[in-house]
Amino acid sequence: MFWINVPIGVAGILVGAVVLPEFAERRGRFDVPGLVLGVPAIGALVFALIEGPTQGWGSVRVLAAATPAAGALIAFVLVELRVPQPMLDVGFLRDRVIGAAVWGGSRWASGCSARCSSSACTCRTRSATRRPGRASRPCRRPWRS
Repeated sequence: MFWINVPIGVAGILVGAVVLPEFAERRGRFDVPGLVLGVPAIGALVFALIEGPTQGWGSVRVLAAATPAAGALIAFVLVELRVPQPMLDVGFLRDRVIGAAVWGGSRWASGCSARCSSSACTCRTRSATRRPGRASRPCRRPWRS
């Protein structure tokens, strides 16, 4: 199912490169330091965020992914501030409106995540004595059924 998106993505990139004038006019060097720091940092951060609820936020696996991710993200921002053609222009955060929107959006997402993970839920049972999917008892951990 994943592979059906690959030709669509490639077609979108090719059409965008032809149709969007800012990409057609932009020529320059590829930001290799940004790529080398950014991709592993985002990958490790995503891994830590996915594994954190099940493994525990203080587990060795999660901390071993989150710690280098934080360091690499800080290094990524410092590198992107200094290269002539950055992969991600972090200078846009200096705009008060954009900075406030990013800060507010991240606070909102954090609040929603905390609310969803701490809300009361019910576990589902699949035993022969009960109907499948019927709520039976409160969960201690909402991510396990």
